[in-house]
Amino acid sequence: MTGTFDLEHLIPVLPIPDLDSTFEQLEACMKPLNVADGYYKHFLQAGNYYQLYRAVSRFLKSKVAQKLQSKVRELNELSSHVLDSLQLDTFSHALTAEIEGDVLPRNPFLVLSPDALEGISQQNRAGVLCYSALKFISALRHGILPPDKDSSGKPLSMLPYVTLFGTTRSPFLESDEIPSFGEAPSNGHSATDLCARHAISKETHLASKHIVIISRGQYYSLDVLDSDNRPLYDDDSLSQVMHSVLQDSFEPKNLANSTSLGSFTAYSLKRWKHARNLLREKCATQLAIIDSALFVLILDESSSTSDISRECKRLFYGSSLIGEDANQQGSCCSRWYDKLQLVVTKDAKASVIWDSLTCDGSAVMRFASDMFVESVLRLAREIDDSTVFSLWPITSKIDTSNIKGFHKINWEFCEALKESISISESNLTDLICRHDIVQKEIPYGRNVARRLGVNADAMIQVAIQIAHYALYGKMASTFEPVSTRTFRNSRSAFVPVQNQQMFELCQIYNSNALGRRSKLEKFTEACERHLQSVQLSKRGQGFEKHYNILRYLFQNHEEYQIELDALDLEIASDVFENASLDHLSSPEIIAAHCGNSAIREFGINPAVPQGFGIGYSLEPDRCDLTITSQFRQGNRFLTTLKYILDEIVSCKVQFEKTPASTALESDKIGSTCLLDIYRQADLGQEICSIKNLIPEADNVAEAWDFRELNGSASSKRSTQPASADFSSCKASSRSRRSSSITMDYAPAFFTDIERNSVGREIPLADLAPAW
Repeated sequence: MTGTFDLEHLIPVLPIPDLDSTFEQLEACMKPLNVADGYYKHFLQAGNYYQLYRAVSRFLKSKVAQKLQSKVRELNELSSHVLDSLQLDTFSHALTAEIEGDVLPRNPFLVLSPDALEGISQQNRAGVLCYSALKFISALRHGILPPDKDSSGKPLSMLPYVTLFGTTRSPFLESDEIPSFGEAPSNGHSATDLCARHAISKETHLASKHIVIISRGQYYSLDVLDSDNRPLYDDDSLSQVMHSVLQDSFEPKNLANSTSLGSFTAYSLKRWKHARNLLREKCATQLAIIDSALFVLILDESSSTSDISRECKRLFYGSSLIGEDANQQGSCCSRWYDKLQLVVTKDAKASVIWDSLTCDGSAVMRFASDMFVESVLRLAREIDDSTVFSLWPITSKIDTSNIKGFHKINWEFCEALKESISISESNLTDLICRHDIVQKEIPYGRNVARRLGVNADAMIQVAIQIAHYALYGKMASTFEPVSTRTFRNSRSAFVPVQNQQMFELCQIYNSNALGRRSKLEKFTEACERHLQSVQLSKRGQGFEKHYNILRYLFQNHEEYQIELDALDLEIASDVFENASLDHLSSPEIIAAHCGNSAIREFGINPAVPQGFGIGYSLEPDRCDLTITSQFRQGNRFLTTLKYILDEIVSCKVQFEKTPASTALESDKIGSTCLLDIYRQADLGQEICSIKNLIPEADNVAEAWDFRELNGSASSKRSTQPASADFSSCKASSRSRRSSSITMDYAPAFFTDIERNSVGREIPLADLAPAW
């Protein structure tokens, strides 16, 4: 049998991408965000993009770029996972940003499928799932947890599981500490985790053997593993413990001691840090018990509702109920967002909530899935008590005769803490009232994607982009997290969904300029392009982690002894402090896929107050979508998304039934139709001056491809697939950076001189007066 970590030495380390590839991808994802700010305002911000283009070109040819890249390679030799040690990925950066109480905690959550035994009680479901979780942890610590592999059979790093349990997110007391990667910092700072720059760290207690149970705002500690890391309880005995905890927490005399302490973990960064410092001073022992726990088990007192969206809300942040005395009486305060949480409600529904900074999403999904499967296998063990019916058999019988039971955690708060808790609870209630979670099931899963000839994940991502553009008339900065665990000790990378091809698809799709056949073709091409971007990132050639460490080293060049003169600082500042790149740290949409048959729903919170968090789970016959936002039209967004997929599937059905000649005939469109579309976009008489540039076309694709054919000899955008580390297009692309660029067809933005230069290279110096 292969041990849990036996294949770890075979897994390569995450490579350091070259500079050209990183900034090629950076520009590609930023261009559609800077050259268009709405359907009726084409190329309004084009100057921003070309300023960024010139700044990047100058940076890549400078000495400062090589200095920073050399330091990255040097640090990578000292710590082979330097890109992941940073944990400065997009979502974590947004998570650590100081937004004063405007967003819910950025904790993803997933809802488990119902228990196989209908009518199971809360304490029994909690006992069964907790026992399954303990068997998982025991197998992990004994090295018998089978290692993960990807679809091609490559082993995945199992190191993220080590910090999945007994880990907490915590603030640094000294926010100016700088990490050293094994070398002594020049200013004498002690070596710390790189998250110190954000005043956030993670603490892992590898010897942890207890869990913390929260019920009705009361806290209990329970030892669950023995000295050999084997479970002290079976599922029946754990159910009895849960029953005792529920009885104790519902005693009238104990209800008076309930606390909303967990609302601290939903605070903004500054206030959360201050609150934890108060707890460390006044309740150090109690806080240490929670921080070191394997995980937190929540016995939520809320009951079932008929609304699916309300079910998601209570399984994530609980219920909100204000009593006659104006105090919060709901279960929303019985949460602890700094740690991995297992929630079981009164009606025996279950969910898993985790902190994205300390836990890897793919590891959490394996844990949740195995925990659910093991809970189902218990029914088979009741018939045949065989080790065959267990993912991790326990050979020795568990002796529960000498177990001490739970220990209640008592709190003694000073007046300052009481006031802080009251304010934090009120703030959390505001957030709950402000946010909305909408869940929708659509009949488009893997089978439909296979019929369309596209990747199922890409199908949903492209549909999300078209839906957003249809509603708001602009591209949204969107990132999809993908696993990079094919590299040692690596977690997830963020792939930008938006690009120029996606932008053009959204424009012409929503303008109805395309016939049904062309819509299907363009949609398929966009799906293929996104799939290539995902595969590139999975191969360790994405730009996000590399760009973040370059920016980090520039910001802290003195601490890392990188000598930069005035010219170096100017050149690097034009790139790393460019306002056009703000979208990288504040994406409007985070859209992620996570799920299997053990998981009913998956949700993720937005990274910014005005954004969307979209989680979805793909099955063969359906896709379950959950969208989280505040003061936005979540239900309308998902309805629009379904309508778009309805239309795409309809196009496919018609295409399969209609002869090719008839389909082409129905797709015909001439230059007059295109000009009418632009007139509707209120481009005025300016567009008419280019009438002679648009030839008659047999179909929409030819009319739109004319622009690219006209400038194919000089276009900066490569016509080859984005693969093989961009090696096929880097040389030609960067060779043209010296003095010229190719301008896209943009009548509303160009002057008369620029418009006459459409389709050929023009000197950068000639464009300077335009902005």
